Amino acid sequence: MVQPLTPQAAWELWRDQFLSDCKANPTARNAWRELERAGIARQALLLLWYYAAAEDTIAQFRDGVTEVADNLEKARRAARRAEQGHNDTRPQMFAQRKEEKLQAAANSPWVDPYAEERTLADAVKSHPEVAGLSLEEAPNEFRKANEAVRRYGTKVFLCILRDYAASRGVRLGLGRLVALAECAHPEKEIDKRTLSRCFEDDTVRLAAPKWLGEFTAFLSSPLA
Repeated sequence: MVQPLTPQAAWELWRDQFLSDCKANPTARNAWRELERAGIARQALLLLWYYAAAEDTIAQFRDGVTEVADNLEKARRAARRAEQGHNDTRPQMFAQRKEEKLQAAANSPWVDPYAEERTLADAVKSHPEVAGLSLEEAPNEFRKANEAVRRYGTKVFLCILRDYAASRGVRLGLGRLVALAECAHPEKEIDKRTLSRCFEDDTVRLAAPKWLGEFTAFLSSPLA
């Protein structure tokens, strides 16, 4: 679960300001009351803090995705060359290069620095959506995921908040989410149209159940 690391004092200052701003915003105030009644205010606070403060961690995540995608692309090119080299005088060299590039891709650091998985090979064992990708598909899929994160940044945490709240019986529409986000980070530009595009993005939509599962698992971990 990607999360920002921050001093306790900064977290407390942000939390107190957020709760104060919520009281002054009728839409945010009503949404927050419902989250409190459902017993998930703490979880919502975590996700809104991630929305407000995880920009650096998102950048770190994107760097990891870029490295994985680049290593997979090198492996894909080596595999294609090995397959096309059956008439070449150096087939053994191309086969060896293919294996080396595949191993390098497998050893790529996993994209989430806070996950239990340390490498792409580890992630293949625990993430069916990764294991199901062929070598031809994988580089493009990782690049698409990277583009979605680049485009929407920490707004993905609002997607998790929406889905987590819904799983606990609280409906957070676009207006409520925008109001809460404005209280979490008043300087960030956000509106219903931008958030709607984020939620409707194919990559975000397909990844949302996985993100929700990771967040739910994170809540029961010692880090939460």
